[in-house]
Amino acid sequence: MAAPTSEIESGEAPEQLASKKRSRAKAPKVRTGCLTCKIRRVKCDEGKPACKRCIRFGTTCDGYLQPRHETKITEGKRKVQRPIEPKQPGILALCRSLSSNQFSNDGEYYYFRLFCHQTAPQLSSCTQWTESQLWSKIVLQASETEPCIRHAIIAIGALDFKDWAAWSSKPELASARRQVAYHEYHRAILALKTGIAEERIDLRTRILACVLFACFESYHGNKNEAVSQIFAGTEMVGEYLRVKATEEPGNTTLSRPGLEESIYMTFVVVEIQAMTIGGRKCKEWHAERMKNSRAAMQPIPSEFSTLQEATHSLALIILGSCHWWLAKRNTMFSLAATHATLVEGVPPSDELPTSQLSIFMTELEQWIVAFKTLWRRAKSRQGEAIFKKAALVRLFYLSSYLWLASGASNSQVSHRFTRELEEVIHLSTTLMELPGDSVIDASFSLDTRIVLPLTIVGFFYRHRACRRRVIDIFSKLSRREGLWDTLWTGKVIAWVAQQEEVGLTDEEYVPDDAVLRVTSLDTDTVKRSTLVCGVQNVRGSKSKTGLRETVIYW
Repeated sequence: MAAPTSEIESGEAPEQLASKKRSRAKAPKVRTGCLTCKIRRVKCDEGKPACKRCIRFGTTCDGYLQPRHETKITEGKRKVQRPIEPKQPGILALCRSLSSNQFSNDGEYYYFRLFCHQTAPQLSSCTQWTESQLWSKIVLQASETEPCIRHAIIAIGALDFKDWAAWSSKPELASARRQVAYHEYHRAILALKTGIAEERIDLRTRILACVLFACFESYHGNKNEAVSQIFAGTEMVGEYLRVKATEEPGNTTLSRPGLEESIYMTFVVVEIQAMTIGGRKCKEWHAERMKNSRAAMQPIPSEFSTLQEATHSLALIILGSCHWWLAKRNTMFSLAATHATLVEGVPPSDELPTSQLSIFMTELEQWIVAFKTLWRRAKSRQGEAIFKKAALVRLFYLSSYLWLASGASNSQVSHRFTRELEEVIHLSTTLMELPGDSVIDASFSLDTRIVLPLTIVGFFYRHRACRRRVIDIFSKLSRREGLWDTLWTGKVIAWVAQQEEVGLTDEEYVPDDAVLRVTSLDTDTVKRSTLVCGVQNVRGSKSKTGLRETVIYW
């Protein structure tokens, strides 16, 4: 048997020999297999509908990429790219499809297409506030030239809108998609920071980045981060409009394009959401924002001619009332105090000046009169096409009216709103049960649909039967709309009901001396818990109150 060759005799260093021992035979790069295995860079058996490796390790198999359709270049002809078109009818397509060269791997390309075909229609459907082209056209066009927008789109495309609850409660599921989403979101933030530092990111791109970042943070329930993005975007929208207003009419050289209405209205909606969840700033900021929203309002006509006209008018009334409430609240309480949400309710009329409150209430009453013809048409057989959006608009009107009325009415006359409370529940269940594309097909949406209106019913007026119905609906529905979701909200309402209804028998409403007023909701998304604090009246006493708090896990 020959003696082994020594390291010196071989003429090679030890580390070179070690590298030889560890090296594996190279094989051509495999471009087939499921997306999960491709991202993990492991061999895939290509089983369908799910590969055996994904099944074996208990991960979600993300399926297979369709072959890229590229037109061959023939002599005398130019290469034509097929446009990316959302599948939902009525959604406008991206003017030019992005070159596949702008994607560094198949995963980016796949999730970008997934955003175009699935996520954009889900975000655009049932958007009652505007005929929005934000998701189906505007952000896609911006992604052609702006890496920060493109990476944010890929990150959102990698989220699972169909099963938000499973994504939130079971981090081990969809691990490959989760890695892509977080990695692309990180790249989007870095691209935005780099672009701002190099002064090549314009204000409109930063506004679009804010709404995309707010969507991503809202999906994950990161309240503070989402609110920060929304308020930052709101201020930039205001700055954009101020600069545009000061431009000389004839100067087209330095003129910037007008801000699309769908961008403006999207920020109106998410700004309302940010305030309802507890986001607030100094009283001067809210007073200025209320002034701006009032200036943007058009006089309410005797009859709205279009649904879009009605929704814009309603949104600005609600926006102004929210800023008014927070401006007045910051006058009475320290801004450093625990942030309460708007579900705490408008303070009674003896605590706040009612002149402005009366103006808002009068405007809402004028609005519903002008909306009657549209609502009657939507409920007719000829109005089936607009019923869904019209019902969502009416639903938000009812919940807003109930919220404001809680501060304008005393307990004796608040019972007259029982019909409105029941209509909110009826409209919500009707929309949930509509055939075809329901308003809750996806478990996440950025705009307000049914969760916040039902939450207001559950927190206010203490109608026991209505509250029990809300708790029942939320217990069977896993859904998040913006920063409000049914998981923790339903449990908070159930806890309040348990505290207030001790000793009650057949009373329709909770009596005044049993009411518990929620003052703060502090949610920890990591521990999946919510600290609820409140003040409850002491039975039989008009002046004594007791502190109540609990931790709810969801």
